[in-house]
Amino acid sequence: MAETQAARRRVLVIDDDASVCEVLKRALSARGWEVQVATNAEEADDLSILSDWDAVMIDKNLPITTGQQFAERVRTRQANAGIVMMTAEPKSSVDPNLYDTYLPKPFKNLEELAEVVELAVERRRITRQMEAMKDKVSEYSSTPTPIPGKPPES
Repeated sequence: MAETQAARRRVLVIDDDASVCEVLKRALSARGWEVQVATNAEEADDLSILSDWDAVMIDKNLPITTGQQFAERVRTRQANAGIVMMTAEPKSSVDPNLYDTYLPKPFKNLEELAEVVELAVERRRITRQMEAMKDKVSEYSSTPTPIPGKPPES
């Protein structure tokens, strides 16, 4: 079944190493993703403002604006985008509130890249659903429920 251009999943890759961007672009494109790359957060800013992304892969150690700072921007601008944080540092060095999945560098298995990105998208979707459910529950809990047979209080 051919995938239409409109139905393709979109991912933005930000890494200051152009060769990493190229590897990720090839690996994800081969699995049906539409991929755009940027080598710094400032370049990625333009791309993130102009487009909606299903996923954003961010190198933690970007120059000038760090990957964590850029992830905060993505969360503000595109709350539905799944974020993959990439770093050679331990997972504990990254604020877990800023990403949906973590990808250690160097990459050990390029076959799993698309799965990691899909996982980030799915986790973000579930998180958004849970937030919506919590909002609904708080709406209901703030409205008093009448007790059958008891007149409402005035």
